[in-house]
Amino acid sequence: MTTSKIILLEQKLPNVLTKPLNLILLFIALFCLSFGFVTVFLLLEPVITAILAWIIFAEHLGIVNCLAFILILLGIYIAKTGQGAEKS
Repeated sequence: MTTSKIILLEQKLPNVLTKPLNLILLFIALFCLSFGFVTVFLLLEPVITAILAWIIFAEHLGIVNCLAFILILLGIYIAKTGQGAEKS
């Protein structure tokens, strides 16, 4: 096996292991909450990714990033407290 094939395999392996867990958690969330809220809550993925990049890789987060985080969190709060957030 060539080095490039080994590197590609190493890059895909974590995705193969975590994708089923992601789908199971998504289905559980869809059973407990409304589809609209779960969709809005998925907007947290880039926020969490950026914060982890800041912690692990010392990435720079500018004022635009912080404003986007606040806007996303505000949208999630509005979606959670609004009518239809809980599944009937």
